[in-house]
Amino acid sequence: MILLKDIYNEEFLSSLAKEISIYDYCFNQDNFIKSLINNDWERRELKDRMREITVSINDHLTATTLKGKIEILKKTSLGITKCKNSGLSLIIFPDFIEKYCEEEDYALAIPALEFFTSIASSEFAIRKFIEIDQTKSFIHLDKFSKSQDYHVRRLASEGCRPLLPWANRLNNLKNNPEPIIKILENLKFDSELYVRRSVANNLNDISKNQPDLVIKLLKKWKKQKVDPFIIKHALRTLLKQGNVDALSIIGIKTDKKDQKYSIKDFSLEKKQINLGENLVFSFALLNLEPNNKIRLEYGVHFLKKNGTLNKKVFQITTKDFEKGDFPIRKKHLFKDFTTRKHYEGQHMIELLANGRMVTKINFDLKIN
Repeated sequence: MILLKDIYNEEFLSSLAKEISIYDYCFNQDNFIKSLINNDWERRELKDRMREITVSINDHLTATTLKGKIEILKKTSLGITKCKNSGLSLIIFPDFIEKYCEEEDYALAIPALEFFTSIASSEFAIRKFIEIDQTKSFIHLDKFSKSQDYHVRRLASEGCRPLLPWANRLNNLKNNPEPIIKILENLKFDSELYVRRSVANNLNDISKNQPDLVIKLLKKWKKQKVDPFIIKHALRTLLKQGNVDALSIIGIKTDKKDQKYSIKDFSLEKKQINLGENLVFSFALLNLEPNNKIRLEYGVHFLKKNGTLNKKVFQITTKDFEKGDFPIRKKHLFKDFTTRKHYEGQHMIELLANGRMVTKINFDLKIN
């Protein structure tokens, strides 16, 4: 199996060293590579490898000023994009800015991150400078949100996500996201899905701590005919929580008197499965009125190491159903991931319709 960390391999390092040497004639390619490919290299994970490369670049560049080093790396980054190993691996360039630019280098760092983000996203690196000076940073983010370059516009949103995965949390913005909202207002009608998805992800982050703010904003955006994708994607956490206001925004009737459907015949193919197998389940939806929008989900209550259960919700479908009887069959693969380890014992699966639990069944998971 190819691991993500292996984007940083000897072939990539050779291509990188060769490209740097075009603009830094005294750059020692062999020493640079040897400093990295050692006994510890295989044990290092993705972010550790990235940072080791960043440090070694700094150690081997012969430019004597930070500005000079950044200029070499700008030229290098444009050339290295032609190599087959480019892509995520090029995040080393904004990482260099994060590592070596401090508060006194702020005026140098921000334009560099704006430059590099078109090559490899600066979303992680820019957070350091938001924490250094939030007010000044949001002036720049506002300008970025109006850029002709959609990569830069996305940085305006993605860089200030309060809960960006793999990154440090921006606690000031988690508690008071108002500065973010001003940026997202600039981007809500963006022509690029890449940017609109970031807007939605940012709002989903905010919803985990400020749900009322997001609900109020998206009610307004719906009236303004903002892309329904943004609205639904931004609400995904609240929808999984069965939030009544979120369900209402996407057109789901939540009052029990409006419930014109029923769920029947919920069953499991097997009530005992082994790790690596699918839990197969089926049920029927009886819908009593035409064009009835229904959200169907299932929740798996995973057994934790301490014996408690942890529920995770998965969507089956959200759509307008015609009147009639609809058989549905689904499966869920039980396999260990880096984000979830399974434990032997009794689990539970439940069906949810429009945010409400309808029925549930226990089942056993065996670890081979």
